[in-house]
Amino acid sequence: MDKTAEEFRKAHGERQELLRQWENTIEQMQKRDREMDQLAVVSAASSPRCLLYFVEHLQTKKLIALLYQ
Repeated sequence: MDKTAEEFRKAHGERQELLRQWENTIEQMQKRDREMDQLAVVSAASSPRCLLYFVEHLQTKKLIALLYQ
């Protein structure tokens, strides 16, 4: 019985660590995404072509977000 409880605690700890890593990865991706959007705004201000790309990028992100709701 003690061995089973120990294995359960270990598995639970490993699962918690995996979830923590996954959440951290998502946070990093969101941060990079925000940084890319900020850079795109700066670029778009200097070029109409960049502005068009930026608008298309935002539309794509909105579509992807809708698909994964």
